[in-house]
Amino acid sequence: MKKEEEKPSRENDSFDILIEKFGQYYDRWKEAAASKEDDSIGASVIKIGIRVAGILFFIAISPFLIIGLLFGLFAAF
Repeated sequence: MKKEEEKPSRENDSFDILIEKFGQYYDRWKEAAASKEDDSIGASVIKIGIRVAGILFFIAISPFLIIGLLFGLFAAF
């Protein structure tokens, strides 16, 4: 008898598509924020500003993430 081949579920397909799209967006933003030798001074300042704004954003939301994780842990136990 032949073993039936397992077909991936739709959830796995959609998850793989989501991960692939996220990877493409991440690569695009990483490329846009990368400093290059041929960038003008204005472009370099904007790129540095974008990186600083991203760091400040993640620092600002980190307390909310920690509080959310604590609430989740307290609700689980």
